[in-house]
Amino acid sequence: MYRSVAFVGICAVFVAGCAIHPLPEDVTRDTTYDIVQKIRCEGREALDEISVELLRTSTDPRTLALADRVEAGELSVIDIFEKYRRQLVLERDVLALFAAYTLTAVTFDFAFTITEENDNQAAADFRLPVGNGTFTLDTKAGAKFQRKAQRKFMITNSFYELHRLDRTRCANIVARAGNIIYPITGKIGLKEVFQTFVRLDSSVGGKPGGASQFNDNLTFTTTLHAGANPKIALDPIADRRFRLASANIDLNASREDEHQVVVNLAKGDVLKGFDRARLDAKAQSKIVAELRRTDSFFIFPRNSVRILPGVQ
Repeated sequence: MYRSVAFVGICAVFVAGCAIHPLPEDVTRDTTYDIVQKIRCEGREALDEISVELLRTSTDPRTLALADRVEAGELSVIDIFEKYRRQLVLERDVLALFAAYTLTAVTFDFAFTITEENDNQAAADFRLPVGNGTFTLDTKAGAKFQRKAQRKFMITNSFYELHRLDRTRCANIVARAGNIIYPITGKIGLKEVFQTFVRLDSSVGGKPGGASQFNDNLTFTTTLHAGANPKIALDPIADRRFRLASANIDLNASREDEHQVVVNLAKGDVLKGFDRARLDAKAQSKIVAELRRTDSFFIFPRNSVRILPGVQ
């Protein structure tokens, strides 16, 4: 009796692990909301680091002092741009790069696709001694299930808005490193993406850039497999009752999580004024994201970059 109960218990635990609505938190503790906030905070952290690096290209002691204060968390980049820009503390080239970053916007286009499959098979062998022989009855049963969930959405922020995220809160949220097992919950490399776009677009030094719109597609796939093959075998039965002689269950489950985030960047027109340009950048970055969705030509593998034509 104890063996039968244990056998059934193993099966119940295995089947219970299969979610009706597959979600990221089934594998990791991070919900969809958590994942988005980590990525936004990674963007804020990346912009802080980039800003400090820009300030340190200066030889002016006042500018270098600003870099130290930003790095220490005593001063925000927004403060520098809005306050010290008017005081002309920043050199022209450094100020131009700061302007490029504050006038840029990003649309994160997320697509989460999760597929679960379960293939469960059971067999039992019943025996009944009959005369000089044995009557045997073999039974089999099986069930196969598949569940698929797909979640798509966009989040648009100007770099200015990312700069304004609370630094202390983000320090407690942002991932510290990449996650090999479930990459979307770790760092995804936004610093390099942001730097590449602004460098391509920069007109500092009188050399016009050519990347007014830009996107980078990152796709992460995690595949999990699980299986169990519990068996029960009873000792030979001497009496003539119809009894269970052996049984086994073959339980197999697999889950594939594909997470895609496309980072769509655009810069607003400074001639419209800073506030208007930031709103324009957000609108443009969303257009770039929607354009990529409607044309499979713009879907490309991780770490590749494509410069899109100007969007009117």
